[in-house]
Amino acid sequence: MLNLFSSKISKTVKRQYYYNPDIPPEEFAANMERVNNISFSTSKDLVWIELPDLEIQLKPKQLQNFLKEVETIENDEKLFVKTFYKYLKKLFTDNNYIPARNNLYVSLNDPKKLNSNQEVSYHESYQIKLYNLKDNFYLSITPRLTFLSTKPAHESKARSSYLLNTKSGRSFPYISSLDGILTIQLPNGDTKQVRFPENYYFNYTSTEAGNLGFSKEMYKLYKEMIPSLYQKIPEKLSFLTQCIDFEKTYKLDDDAKKRITTTYRFKNGTAPVVKEIFRLMPYQNNSSIKIAFFFPSEKTFNEVYPQLKTLFVEKNSIFYRTMHLELGFQKIEYIRDPSTNQSKFFYNEHTFEIEKQSYFENLQEKVFGIIILDYTYHSIDDLPKQFPNVVLLGPILKEKLKEITAYVIKSYMYKILNFTQEAQAYVIDEIPKDTLFIGVDLSHHDITRESTLLVSAVDNFGKVIHIAQHNRLPLNEKVNIDTLEEEIMKSISKYTDKHGQKPQEVYIFRDGVYIEDVSSISSNLEVEGIKHTFISINKQSNINSQYTLAEHLIRLVENKYIYFPDTMNNQTSVEIDIPINKTDKTNDKIAEITYLSTKLYHPTPYVSLKLPYPLYITDKVGKLPIAWRIYIPYK
Repeated sequence: MLNLFSSKISKTVKRQYYYNPDIPPEEFAANMERVNNISFSTSKDLVWIELPDLEIQLKPKQLQNFLKEVETIENDEKLFVKTFYKYLKKLFTDNNYIPARNNLYVSLNDPKKLNSNQEVSYHESYQIKLYNLKDNFYLSITPRLTFLSTKPAHESKARSSYLLNTKSGRSFPYISSLDGILTIQLPNGDTKQVRFPENYYFNYTSTEAGNLGFSKEMYKLYKEMIPSLYQKIPEKLSFLTQCIDFEKTYKLDDDAKKRITTTYRFKNGTAPVVKEIFRLMPYQNNSSIKIAFFFPSEKTFNEVYPQLKTLFVEKNSIFYRTMHLELGFQKIEYIRDPSTNQSKFFYNEHTFEIEKQSYFENLQEKVFGIIILDYTYHSIDDLPKQFPNVVLLGPILKEKLKEITAYVIKSYMYKILNFTQEAQAYVIDEIPKDTLFIGVDLSHHDITRESTLLVSAVDNFGKVIHIAQHNRLPLNEKVNIDTLEEEIMKSISKYTDKHGQKPQEVYIFRDGVYIEDVSSISSNLEVEGIKHTFISINKQSNINSQYTLAEHLIRLVENKYIYFPDTMNNQTSVEIDIPINKTDKTNDKIAEITYLSTKLYHPTPYVSLKLPYPLYITDKVGKLPIAWRIYIPYK
């Protein structure tokens, strides 16, 4: 069922040493790498290569004349994994695949042009990852599609932000291609004019697909092709049969797979999906709301005035029906400019400074700001910078407002509900009461050589309790234990202040692996009488299936699981690892609640999160250090 194929080779590594007295080791190694598509190592005198314990013929045949020694290495799992990956890379490269980032191999064998944009071609690709399960290695293979420019970048009319070098597989930010001279950005931030521009092709993201008009075809191709590519893996990748058994996949225990149901409790009943809120009404909402309209110009106001009148003046509009009858708002008041007595305010479209700053700063109550944008901004960090804290930010594109699409308008109204602290959209029956969820993420900035620690906490109602950023930390893969413990205790303290008691259980999610020793934190939480669990979350899982597994949780081994979120995009999985469980619940139950924590918040009633809500928050804060306030309802 899963794309996990058993390894056929032993965990033994062969290290072969070569000596050529006539050629310097570096030159000899470079020559061997070029003809064999595999890396060699060097010392002062010797050249060597590490290979799996297989019958492997290296080129040229004369190489055997320089073989001096073969060393057999056993019981070194780290070296075995490194060697296995290296050999897999050779096999793919030998068969005309580009080794791109994250073990993605892009086929150059049979590119096909898109119908919707002839400047773009799609390539069959495969992402691989090794897993050690039940003392055996399995190779996960996930088919993908990679979209590249049909022509080299300096000849292509369809441009993107990134380039792929089809010789090295490395990616670079695109700078320019004036007069056929291709300029790229290097990892250190410097720019460089490339010597062989014919090797560089534009690589397109889903966002760029939308801008270039082929997003619909992209999703159609994924839907039509990926299931068949799963079935054709043994045929397409037959060159892997030397080391992979395609007939032997990972066998799950009989009770390892479970479909997780979610019961959303609303005011007038329960439902399995959030969008039923418009029928069953929010779990709790007796709020009144004040709304202020902000425009970049009088021209924009005049352009959207007919739609504004239809939505916000007519008593039978989508807005009024949704806000009053479906979402339960008791009163809606439109803030008027005291100098004009009109419900419109203006901001600078470049700086986002508002004209009536002092007026809003003197308001005592929160105001929801409907902020009309003329166009999509590359960055809207200046919006939360310039708008007073009293204004809850609700930007919306002018074109979206003009369309008056029920889906868009209802999503926007739902956001207003989420940002109303006194309201409660729903309660999830399956999530235990008195539970605190904490998210931890350590992001890195390669250019500045700094790290940022991000921590967030939410309760079982989905209310944000705490958000913390520790910026400009020394570059480090490990979180400082003292700082982490301080933030965990701070989150518990804020929860206690809000709810009048300590949480019964604390779930501490780490984006990535807990490479830190958190046993001291665990011991201190035990002393405090707080049941807790530490959970690693790998959002880049390569385990997948040709079958639809949305809303399913699968146990791989005792403390390792995968879940398949119910997302609108292509099916992906998220890995769960539970290194510490100091609760009364089984690991199965902990994994189930972990998945349910993705349901604590919905950006719209029609979209689910992929990650536990606290990690969604840290992800937003990490990527949008200021603008995250537009997306996260934090008091």
